Amino acid sequence: MLSGFDERGQAIQIGAVLLFGILVVAFASYQAFVVPTQNERVEFNHNQQAQQELQEVRNAIVSSVGGDNGRSVAVSLGTRYPSRLIAQNPGPATGSLRTVGIGNESLNLTVRNATADGETGDFWNGTARTYDTGALDYVSNYNVYESAPTTSYAHTVLFNHRRDRSVTVGDQLLIDERTITLVSLNGSLSRAQTSSYTVNVRPVSSSDRVVSVMNESHPLTLTAPTRLSESEWRQLLTPEPDIERSDVTVDPNGAPGEFGLLEITLPADTEYDLRMAKVGVGSRVRGREAAYVTDIEGGGTVTEGGSDRLVVEVRDRYNNPISGVTVNASTDTDDSVASLAEINATTDDDGRAEFVYRTKGASVNSDTRDFVNVSITRPQSALNQSSFDGGEPGDLSVEYTVTPRSGSTNQASYDLFWTDTTSVPGPTGSSAEVCDSFPCNVTLQATTDPAQVAAPVGFGTGDSNLVRVLERLNATQSGVAGTTVQFRPSTGNTTLVTQSGGTSDTLVVSTPSAVDFESGLGDYGVFGNFEGDDPEQSSQNSNSGSFAVVLEGGNDGGIVTTGYDTTGGESVVLQYWVKESDVGDIGDGNGGLRVEYLTGSGSWVTADSLPLTGTNPGEVRTARLGSDAIHDNFSLRFRQIGADNANDEWLIDNPTITALGTEVGPGEPGSGDGGNGGGADNPSVTITDAGETGNSRKIQLDADFSDPVGDGNELTSVDIEVRDEDGNPVYTDTADDISGDSASLTDYMTTVSLRGNNDPEETFTVEITVSDTDGNTGSDQATVDV
Repeated sequence: MLSGFDERGQAIQIGAVLLFGILVVAFASYQAFVVPTQNERVEFNHNQQAQQELQEVRNAIVSSVGGDNGRSVAVSLGTRYPSRLIAQNPGPATGSLRTVGIGNESLNLTVRNATADGETGDFWNGTARTYDTGALDYVSNYNVYESAPTTSYAHTVLFNHRRDRSVTVGDQLLIDERTITLVSLNGSLSRAQTSSYTVNVRPVSSSDRVVSVMNESHPLTLTAPTRLSESEWRQLLTPEPDIERSDVTVDPNGAPGEFGLLEITLPADTEYDLRMAKVGVGSRVRGREAAYVTDIEGGGTVTEGGSDRLVVEVRDRYNNPISGVTVNASTDTDDSVASLAEINATTDDDGRAEFVYRTKGASVNSDTRDFVNVSITRPQSALNQSSFDGGEPGDLSVEYTVTPRSGSTNQASYDLFWTDTTSVPGPTGSSAEVCDSFPCNVTLQATTDPAQVAAPVGFGTGDSNLVRVLERLNATQSGVAGTTVQFRPSTGNTTLVTQSGGTSDTLVVSTPSAVDFESGLGDYGVFGNFEGDDPEQSSQNSNSGSFAVVLEGGNDGGIVTTGYDTTGGESVVLQYWVKESDVGDIGDGNGGLRVEYLTGSGSWVTADSLPLTGTNPGEVRTARLGSDAIHDNFSLRFRQIGADNANDEWLIDNPTITALGTEVGPGEPGSGDGGNGGGADNPSVTITDAGETGNSRKIQLDADFSDPVGDGNELTSVDIEVRDEDGNPVYTDTADDISGDSASLTDYMTTVSLRGNNDPEETFTVEITVSDTDGNTGSDQATVDV
């Protein structure tokens, strides 16, 4: 007989099933309600962060007005959710950033009835001026936070908008009391991703120029497409004292698509400062073109035989200066009364071009009107035609009155001339100095005869791309007035002009060599021997661009230019940037740098000397060379001496040669021998002993010299220079009675005596240079602790 079923274990099984069911329900509830809530908070916080980052983008765009150099702002487009041990997250949230409306002419910003004074009024003449612009939209693609707004920038305002309403995130700068700020947004951007995207805000047209505009009889109006409502714009513009609520309207059907048309009416006969800029984001950013030319300086009354400086500025449609534009000019009298020193010029970085108006002596019997016609749109041949209209934006006419000398109260009772540049205070010979920046500031002077006190003297340049005049007006002291100029790193010839009363003078400026090493060694060739590679481009560091030239352990060796004919000049100005390499082996002090130039006698003379100390962080230096640099074969070289390691390195950039007083044509790259120590025909010197003698502060020296046999040259002289730890010479001596193909220092001098017997011990650098009859040199260095 079978016994009944045993039911004692079923309660445990049922309990387990119930507990599992509870866990499943709890997990499902956590996945369905808790996880989305937490993720929505993550998305909301990310959206707040994105709005803050877009506010930085807005600030970068708006700050371009005033000459800001642009900024890069990272915007976090999407976000990721925190990791979970059991529950699952959806995929990462993404976001997109894109430009809207750019290139659509029906969405242009327009300025109407704006007029300006003077030549600027040829462009701002009340005609409607339209500007292509648009908006920048950020759209999130969240998994949970479905009510996230679209955040947009347009017309200096950042705002959030949904289908039913919009809310501004910040204030507007379109109208700020009596200042109008217009920023045109250009380019094409469309990027969708989870990670951050860097928005590069690039100013296309930007400066600190401000143009005063108004209209005496009609209100000035601004119209622009907008997605903000009329009430929202009225709220933004409520603080403005000149704007009534009725002056702000938005026509919801005035622009295509989701845009309405904003119109702001400003009162007539009220002057406003107009500031404008154009910025680009993304790709396909359009450039800019010259729109009009305006006068800055010049015109008026000039005595016959006198001169005047005429300065014009070329601007684009945004009132910002534009460089590199050719400006043509001509006198209206066919040079019978006056002429221009140069009939065309290229605008500099400030958009300015300069001309010198020179009247002719004894050319008029009574006050005579003359005009200088200037154009950026007409060829030179069309400037004197009857069709020339100075009222066109691309043209202008500057009026002069030329008065006869006998009846002029401005007749100069003195002469004015440029002071000989070799006598003007400044770095000369081997005493180079450090400049604050590149290009260096160089002092020039003009002298009056008889000497005048407090006479106004003007200074100008024929080409600002070659010479920039920093002090355009000064007054004489003891008959002399000074100015500061910069010789810019561009090759070519121009003139500097000085004028006072009815007299003037010119100074020729010629820059035959200005090398940035971006495309190789340029005007320079290689000479000598090196412990490492020959001189070459290096991206370690530079003064401008991406490259400098590096000298790797010259012993002796360096770079040298071709010859230049400086005959007829007064002086030569050198500028260069130099830096010890970051890998320099400076343990023994060997490997100093010499900057040398070739004289008319064929000898190389030191213009600058720098020891290798490990303390030179990079500096711009300049020197002014005198009469021995004026001849038909001037050359410049950078020579490293005594290096014993490839890591004894120097970096050189932007060497610039400028001759004053004569025109010098550019040459070909240096021949490569440099006429220096280390070449096949150069003498050599070897220091065999350098040490302290038993007598305090004295150095015992021995050295051997030799000149290549059969080259037709003999040894002629030996120069000794001892420098302290700061590179300052403390002892120099020369023996010029040496001869033959070989010699020893003991035949001429053996002991060097230093001043200061009680001074603490110091390390000195000894350099010995030997020369031969052809001007070739060789040198050697040693260090001595004394």
